[in-house]
Amino acid sequence: MNKKEYRRLYELESSYWWYIGRREIIKSLLAKISLNKNSHILEIGCGTGGNLEILSQFGEVTGLDNSPEAIEFCQKRGFRNCLLGDAENINFPERSFDLIAALDLLEHINDEQKVLKEIHRALKDDGYFLIMVPAYQFLWSEHDEALHHKRRYALPGLRDKLLKANFDIVSASYFIFFTALAFFI
Repeated sequence: MNKKEYRRLYELESSYWWYIGRREIIKSLLAKISLNKNSHILEIGCGTGGNLEILSQFGEVTGLDNSPEAIEFCQKRGFRNCLLGDAENINFPERSFDLIAALDLLEHINDEQKVLKEIHRALKDDGYFLIMVPAYQFLWSEHDEALHHKRRYALPGLRDKLLKANFDIVSASYFIFFTALAFFI
């Protein structure tokens, strides 16, 4: 991601409707699963930390990002348990986490399967993986370019990748779908 995008993201995450709505969706999804304050949660690709607060309501959160700028912004938000690291080698023991979140991460990765297998390795047997990715390649825009995305996803293809990495899929859907209609009006 371009360095200037980190500043922009940091400034928008607390007030822009997209991020606020997305955090509400995350909160409602997590409320449906069995986590407690002792649950170990990892957000891979934590960016500037906008999701860490909502995740911390469900357990002990660790943030991981490959950008020193992102980690600095997380620390500005008061999150000290954020580490510089790589999604392909998250460097935690097997079966460490009750929940791993990858919220807008996979579209940045060259080797998706390697990352998905690494996430599966670090996830407890009864753990959960929460993943969000941008949908539909036909919606590709300059914004994708600025964020250094490599692709967008359709649900069937993402589902295949998750199954290939040995995940059991509990639920899969699109959200904020109707905003895409604005592109066609």
